[in-house]
Amino acid sequence: MKSILKLFAISFAISAWGGIPLGILNLTIVEIAANQGVTSALQFALGVVLVELIYVRITMLGLPYFESKKMNEKILQWITACIILLYAAFYFYKCLCSSNSPSNSNIGAYSISFFIWGAALNSINFLQITYWLGWGFVFSKKNILHKKASHTYTYLLGIGGGTLLIFCLFIVGGFHFKSFINQHQSFFYLVTAVILFIISIHLLFKKYLATIFA
Repeated sequence: MKSILKLFAISFAISAWGGIPLGILNLTIVEIAANQGVTSALQFALGVVLVELIYVRITMLGLPYFESKKMNEKILQWITACIILLYAAFYFYKCLCSSNSPSNSNIGAYSISFFIWGAALNSINFLQITYWLGWGFVFSKKNILHKKASHTYTYLLGIGGGTLLIFCLFIVGGFHFKSFINQHQSFFYLVTAVILFIISIHLLFKKYLATIFA
């Protein structure tokens, strides 16, 4: 029981901590909560969590393979960075087109489920594969995560719970500050675009930036 609680606490904390930095998912959740309500934002969050748990489970099954063969993390970084850069351009375009009117704050396509939208958006977040592979290696070597059903379910529950908790905090923030967000749509889009642009540049040129600022 002690090992189960330890695994849950650690996986919960790591997942929650990883969801704090601003990115595409939590920024989108804030906007959905502000413009479409808590229920829609929660559906989006559940879609994101489902895909994350699927990726985590895949990394758990693939741990033996990836321990014997190095995965090319650089390719995944470049793919993800380019996708993030496209989203940055999209939000910058929305900033230019926004009129700062609450009635004009359309987010995404209303014809699709917010749950499906969250799942689809998170499915292109390839960096989480290397992120959870790395933690899987650490937990395995530290004898925190074992190859048994109880540990598997606990690990997944901790990760899902941690991510969902952080998303709920962003949802509450987006809902309570919806009037401010609605009145400053262009500013919100601009800040989002700048943040995503910085993230993409960091992923693309992380090695060179580290050399410059060393």
